[in-house]
Formats: sequence, structure tokens, C-alpha cells
Amino acid sequence: MTAFPPRRIVCLTEETVETLYLIGEQDRIVGVSGYAVRPPQVRREKPRVSAFISADVPKILALHPDLVLAFSDLQADIVAELVRAGVAVHVFNQRDVAGILAMIRTLGGLIGAAKKADALASQFERRLAGVAAIEGARRIRPKVYFEEWDDPLISGIGWVSDRIGRENTMFIAFAMEGIGIVALGYFGSNPWAFVILSGIVFLAWGEVYSLFSATAADTFGSKHIGKIYGVLYCAKGFAALFVPVGNLIMQATGTWSTVLYTVATMDLIAAALAIAVLRPMLKQHHLSNNAAVPNAALAHA
Repeated sequence: MTAFPPRRIVCLTEETVETLYLIGEQDRIVGVSGYAVRPPQVRREKPRVSAFISADVPKILALHPDLVLAFSDLQADIVAELVRAGVAVHVFNQRDVAGILAMIRTLGGLIGAAKKADALASQFERRLAGVAAIEGARRIRPKVYFEEWDDPLISGIGWVSDRIGRENTMFIAFAMEGIGIVALGYFGSNPWAFVILSGIVFLAWGEVYSLFSATAADTFGSKHIGKIYGVLYCAKGFAALFVPVGNLIMQATGTWSTVLYTVATMDLIAAALAIAVLRPMLKQHHLSNNAAVPNAALAHA
């Protein structure tokens, strides 16, 4: 940084923006992500300089920031360009509640407002402890729907997989899709059933791909995850070339039900392979490379 504490900060994601406002240090912010919406006045007060994986680097440089705050390897290209231009950048990588609290305290330390940041984090910790005490006394635990994004619809399966294991979550996703497709074959003529079951199928279908990237990062690290994910999507595109086969099956059998049941069978086979093949294969890979097994579910496989 050219100055400490930094007086001109650009935030490439929304959580650092909100945190700086919460600790009363918003006057340091000179540029924000286009996704920053809290507090509401940020849309009026601060110029927008980035999306999530893209940014207007010349615009950022014109703001002469002392510090740019980024998030995760997804913004690696932006960060690299800024660093080459001589800008100080700090990249956060919080993935859970503990990581969020650490991010708040780290941010406070970076800007010389450690006491304010610690007070905010401590306030959140007390609220979490209060909720845990109340919920701990409940006999019935509520079911929680956790939505990360609305269009396309992304739920919290990626984060759930951090708790129960990638392979277990992959098994659930593939099995959910397979069962949903079978149910479509039986009940799809009912409009309400069609809408509900289609939602279940596409929810599971979408989450499978987020699990692929998470599993690849666990196995090979994040350094080359962009290239690895590109190969995965090439495989997806190649598989799409076989879509006309479904039409040929329908013409040969005279019904789409055969196509649905074929796809459902493939989903259920994939679910079984996630546990029977992928799990031991990944465990052996980590052991042979003397790497830490990434989650408890895999460690005890």
C-alpha cells in the first residue's frame, strides 16, 4: 500500500462494502462492485467499477486506490492485472461463518480500524450464540432452503457438500435427478406435477456442475481450476452431441418414456459410481500425493 491506513479503497465484491459501512469507514470507499446494494445509499454514493469476474481496470486505476479488496480465485485475472499496474490488492477467501468473522477482523486490521471490526464480529458471534442456544432447545429442527442465486437458480448444495462430502452430495444430486425423471414419466401429464418435478430435476442437474468444480479444486487445487473446469465443460458440450440419440430412441419405440427412463437409469448409475468408484479413487489420489483429505466424509470412506 502507498499509505497506511489506506484512505482510498476499491471493493470488488459486496461483503467488504457492507462491512466498511457497518464499522463507519465508508468514506474510504472510492469504488464498488455493481452487485453492492447494502446499505441502499451505496448505489447513490459510490461509483461502480466491476461485476464479479470482470472489472473496468482503467476506471479503477483512475481512482488511484491505496488498496483493492477482492474475493477468491474467481477474480484472479482482475487481481493479476491490478498487481501488474502496481496496485496493492488483498484477496479474501471466506467460505463459512468462521471465515466471514475472520474476514471482518482482517479487514479492520488492514485499514487501521481493528477495534471497530472486532466489535462488529463479536456482535455477530453473540447473535449466533443466542440463536444456537434457542435452536438447541428445540426438539423439531426446521427444514431450511438456502438459495445462493435466483437466476439461474442455485441453492446451497455446494456449501452442504463441505459438511457431508462432495461424493455424498453428488450421490444425492444424481439420485434426485434420476428419481425426478422417473416421476416425470409417470406423473408428467399433470400440469402441477410437471412444473414441480421439472423444478426438482433442473435444480439437481444444475448443482451437479457446481459439485464438479468443487471436487476438481479439492483434488487438483485452485491454481489451474479455470483450465480444468474448461475441460469439464468441453466434456459437457461433447455429450450434448448425443442429444439427437434421444430422438432416435423415441422414433424407434414410439414414446418419450423410453428416453426418460434411459436418462434416469444413467443418473442412478452415476449416483452409485460417485460412492463406489469416485470416492475411493479420490481418497487414493490424496494418499498417493501425501495431500490432506478434503472432507470428513471422504476421510472415513
